[in-house]
Amino acid sequence: MKTKEAKKSLDNFNKIPKTKINRTFMEISGYPHYENVCSNILAFFFETKNEHNLRDLFIKSLLQAYWGDINVKKEIETISVEREFYTINRNRLDLLIETDEYIIGIENKIFHFLNNDLKDYEETIDEKEADRTKKVSIKIVLSLNELHDTEIEGNDFKNITYSDFFNKINSNIGDYIIAGDIEYLMYLKGFIATINNLRGNIVESELNTFFNENSTQIDELVKSYSEFTEKIRNMRYPKLQYLMEELMKVPNQKWWIYKKEVLGCEVNINGHTIGVESYYKNNNNNYFGNFIINVCTWEQNDWKVLKNHIFKLCNNNNRVKEGNKNIVLYKTIEYDDNNEKHELTELRNLLTKIEEIKQQK
Repeated sequence: MKTKEAKKSLDNFNKIPKTKINRTFMEISGYPHYENVCSNILAFFFETKNEHNLRDLFIKSLLQAYWGDINVKKEIETISVEREFYTINRNRLDLLIETDEYIIGIENKIFHFLNNDLKDYEETIDEKEADRTKKVSIKIVLSLNELHDTEIEGNDFKNITYSDFFNKINSNIGDYIIAGDIEYLMYLKGFIATINNLRGNIVESELNTFFNENSTQIDELVKSYSEFTEKIRNMRYPKLQYLMEELMKVPNQKWWIYKKEVLGCEVNINGHTIGVESYYKNNNNNYFGNFIINVCTWEQNDWKVLKNHIFKLCNNNNRVKEGNKNIVLYKTIEYDDNNEKHELTELRNLLTKIEEIKQQK
């Protein structure tokens, strides 16, 4: 991949806003896209008398999404909200809602193809309507992304996306939020966030568009960068080997090299382990620019016991935490071709100080 093309791609990438998407509780539980789970949640919030105290927020918002911006002024109360309603042909409609004025049938689609017998669903809803004179029948396919007309042709079903539905809910919720139960408002917020994480605001994002349009160049860039980093590791590795061989001349010191990058050591102090990790870091175009030496612990219990010693040893309290690992910078050494033993001297001095702590304990 040419350098100019790579730089242009990186410049374009840097212009894209990056948004971190946190996982919702539903996603953590492992059931974010199961249609039955989502339909159960919808049924709970569609029922106007349930303990969420949001009354007809869901019904009105759905009707507004169905009809456009027509204002539904009269408060609506549900007579029934039924799940998995058996149709004439013994299929099952996800939701059937009845109010004083409406019979609403909803087929909920999360990722699955729409291969349902909508004609059977339509006839079932119409039959239900015929039994309740003067009620309006409404037939909806609620989906993550907009369906093609061919998927719902030949019947009276109308496709409404979750995005359109949630937009109406967000527009209307101000009239309900004071009376709403705070616990169920949080559940609703999590449900909306879960669906939004699944739907097109991620798939159709500017960042994903960039990845799709530049996938070949990105693959080439990643490959080139991997080759570059491997080359640098191979250049640094002999120097780390030299340092380790010299340091291992001191008895009972456990030194190791991790992935050709990190020279490390660990010392046991009364059952608690203190570690040293060191590595070269680029400085401009010098691949040996700086030699970084850190003191660390890998377990939280070791940190609790040894942290004051580590802070004193490093002469600073600037800790970096990576999971259970705690890291404090001991020293940054500017690489000098004429003094390759500088790193060795500093590491030896550090181990001497750690041994002194061990003797104190």
